[in-house]
Order: sequence, then C-alpha cells, then structure tokens
Amino acid sequence: MSIGPTERQASSPRQADVLEAEVVLLNGLRLPGVVRVLSFERTGDHATLTYDDADHQTLNHHDLQSATDLCHLGASLARTLAEMHRSGVSHQALSAETVLVDLEGRPLITNFSLAQPLPDDPAAAFQDLAALADLLTETVGRLPTDPSTQEQRQRKKLRHTCRVAKNDTATDLAIALADLSGVFAGQKPAHDPFRLRPNLPQNLTTVSRSLLGVTAIVLLVGAGLLLANRTATEPSSVWVPTDPTGPLVEHQGNQYQVGLSGDVATVGQWLVDGQCSPEPLLALLRPSTGEVFVFDQWAGHALLGTQASATIDGAVGLKAETASGCQQLMAVTDQSVIPVSLTTG
Repeated sequence: MSIGPTERQASSPRQADVLEAEVVLLNGLRLPGVVRVLSFERTGDHATLTYDDADHQTLNHHDLQSATDLCHLGASLARTLAEMHRSGVSHQALSAETVLVDLEGRPLITNFSLAQPLPDDPAAAFQDLAALADLLTETVGRLPTDPSTQEQRQRKKLRHTCRVAKNDTATDLAIALADLSGVFAGQKPAHDPFRLRPNLPQNLTTVSRSLLGVTAIVLLVGAGLLLANRTATEPSSVWVPTDPTGPLVEHQGNQYQVGLSGDVATVGQWLVDGQCSPEPLLALLRPSTGEVFVFDQWAGHALLGTQASATIDGAVGLKAETASGCQQLMAVTDQSVIPVSLTTG
C-alpha cells in the first residue's frame, strides 16, 4: 500500500502555527532518512503542509520477511535517529505510522509535530531510543511465521539487542544492529573494517551500486588530508567500506553513501594549513573506533583509499566552528569538544 505525498492541514491559528514550526524545523534539519517538505501554504488561520514522501508506505504495511531484514532496517533508523539527536532534535512520536519505508526498503521518519529541541529536555533522546527499541521489538512479533531454528534464534537475539539498547544511545543501537545484521548474514562484525585492497574490480561503479542497492554514488576517503605527525612510510591506501545503512550526504545535487551504520558524517569548508579548503569537503567519524577521516575530493566513477586523519578516543560526534573565515572541524566527546588539526600531506 503506497502512500504520499501526504498532506496535513490546519484550520485554527494554533494548528497553523504548529505546522509552520514543523516546516521551519524540517527545512533546517534536512537529514537523509528524515522527511522533507514538498510544499507549505498558509492563508490566515489555514495551512497545508505537504511532505515529500511519495511511493512510501507505513512500517506496519511494509513487507519484512525475516529478522535480518528488520535488523538492517532498524540499523538505518537508529543511524538517522542518532544524526537527529546530534542536530539537537528529538522526534517524540516514533511509531509504525511515523516510520515510512520506500520501494527500496529504506526508512523515512516523518511527522515532527511533537518534536522537541534536545537542549530543553536531554531525557527526550532516551525516550526516542526507547520508542524505537519498542517499535522494532513489536515489529519482530509481526514478522511472518517461520518455524526454523535459525530464524527463531535470530529473532530472539534481535529482541535482546533492542531491550539492552534502551540504556545506551541511538549510535550504540545503530552499531549493534549493523553488527548483528552482518552476523545473521554470516559476516564478521564491522568494528575492525579497515583492510588493504590491492586489487579493486575494474567496473567500480557497477559493483558499488549493486552492493549498496541504491543509486547514490559511493564516496570513500581520499588520501590528501593527514595530520602532520603522519610518516611517509605508512600505507598510502586503506579500504574504507560502505554499507547501505551508512550516512547519506549531498554535494552539488548528488547523494553520496559513505561509511557504515553508526558513522557520523558532516560537510564543511575546513581549515587546512590555516586556509579554507577550496570546496566543501566531507568529514567522517567512526564512533566505534574514534577514527576521523577527511575526504579531499568527491568520488565520481572511482573508489579512493585513505588513512585516518586522527583518532579521538570517546568521540561521538562532529561539529564545525567558524575559524578564519571557514570552519574548524571539531570532535565531540561526552566531556569536551576537541579540534581536529588538518594539514596537506
């Protein structure tokens, strides 16, 4: 059952104000995995908000077949929730009706009418996380009957992961679900994802798109921006994998899939050697390892390798601070905000 584009209407001053506030929030948030505004019209006390959610369906109508399917979708949802929280927004209404899924199986969080700024209520992030964990647990119960021992064991593990996650963060849940999805598929967890890849396939564009299941361009880190204390004897190219639940970013109208589920991505015109980078570049944090990668170019038809620009123990997010007319990349930990120094290597 496809839906959208969805319209919400208001016929009183208060309702119209609520819709207008939601439009302001969504236009400022603009995160992959979060619904966007297609149009908004207000005339006096009447207003109509139209979401850009065509060809989506609510989660409770989406055809999930197994714990692996749900685990993969849950990891993507948790990653989006983590990015929302880092942007200072709590949804406060996660449910099978406010989570949509597109034709490719990618989730979209919609209806931000009850959203709150996290600085006003830090506990709201835990309420979001509990709601997501409960939603995934309930969805396990709606999966088709499958008596196989393996599927039953996987569903039990998924329920346990969601139950434990209520005491963590959305980032922790995203990482846990991504790892669990890999385990279900017979893969090793992604906590140690870096390995040398000397022989890359020739048709990289075809391979990467079939791997991701999306039409986004795969963006991997270029090896140009390194900390000054790096040595010339270190490996020049380390493969940084992507998966379909990694962050999505936009640059010049193109979407790029980067990193793994739970990674944090941000784009800025970074301060490098005391000067602004010539164009906006992408920075990627892997919270599970604390490693920060800075891309020195945007990939088109090739995949590039890199080394970490820095390792910041306990880093959970990235932010940009204005410096010398451009932006200083900062790593955020629970206790402090740490500048990441960049220099051309």
